[in-house]
Amino acid sequence: MAEKKKKRPATDAAVSLKCEFCKKIGSYYTVDYHHDHVPPEEFEKFRVIYDEGFYFSIIRCRRCRTIYKRNRYVDNEICNESDEDVYLELSEEALADLLQFYKNKAKEFKSEIHRRLSGKISSLSRDEKAVINIFCKCKKDQLSIYGLMEKAKGPLKSALEAPLKSLIDKGVLKTFEIGTIIYYRIVDER
Repeated sequence: MAEKKKKRPATDAAVSLKCEFCKKIGSYYTVDYHHDHVPPEEFEKFRVIYDEGFYFSIIRCRRCRTIYKRNRYVDNEICNESDEDVYLELSEEALADLLQFYKNKAKEFKSEIHRRLSGKISSLSRDEKAVINIFCKCKKDQLSIYGLMEKAKGPLKSALEAPLKSLIDKGVLKTFEIGTIIYYRIVDER
């Protein structure tokens, strides 16, 4: 009888295909900023697949295509502070599931905003709709003026004040201040 060759586990095959940097850091890597650690420069060369800003992103190595999920954990508890980035390796299947989850989450948020603004959304100008889309992209119903200015693109960035004022006049946005910073909130008229 012929013996069947044993196949190597998929994880061993994946490890052998990794570049030197990804082999070195393994499937779990932590950067502790509280202890003055800095992320390796190689992470800057990775391609960003998904970015939620400061607290979360998914990146892929350009050389070996290894995928990492980055989470930022900040704890300001007195005498027990911590500030760290945790990199966790993901499989292609987990990546597909996560991307689908965030895509659905973004769709749900956008439909919630459009539901709130039903009746008003059709009367908005192109620039006003662009401002509302900034809220939808950030998945937040309130943003500071600085958050809006940071996310605005092209000609909207230099002329952001006019559509914001118009949205306030139409009752789509409300403003409030925290300290000296102005925040804009999408009105909820349920």
